Amino acid sequence: MQNLYTTPEAARQAKRAYKALQNLEQSDAQVHADHRKYIKGVADSELTKKRSDASTARHLHTLRPEYARLGFGLDRAENKAQQRIEELKAKIKENR
Repeated sequence: MQNLYTTPEAARQAKRAYKALQNLEQSDAQVHADHRKYIKGVADSELTKKRSDASTARHLHTLRPEYARLGFGLDRAENKAQQRIEELKAKIKENR
C-alpha cells in the first residue's frame, strides 16, 4: 500500500501549497515594507507640523511685548476717559 503523502498527486499538491505559501509570504513582506514606508512618511509629516507649530509659537512669543504695550495703552485710555467723565460730572454739579 502506498503512503498518502508519497503519491505523485499529493506531491504536486504539496508543491502547489508551498508555492502558494511562498507567494503569501512575499506579498506579506511587501505589505510590511510598504506599511513601514507609510509610517516613515507619517512621521516626517508630523515632524513638519511640529516644526511649524514651534515656529508659530516663537513668532507669537516675540509679539507678546507689543500686545502688552497695547494693553497698557488701553488701560491708560480707559483711565483718562474715566477721569474726564468724573471731571464733567463735577462740572455739572457745580453749575446746578
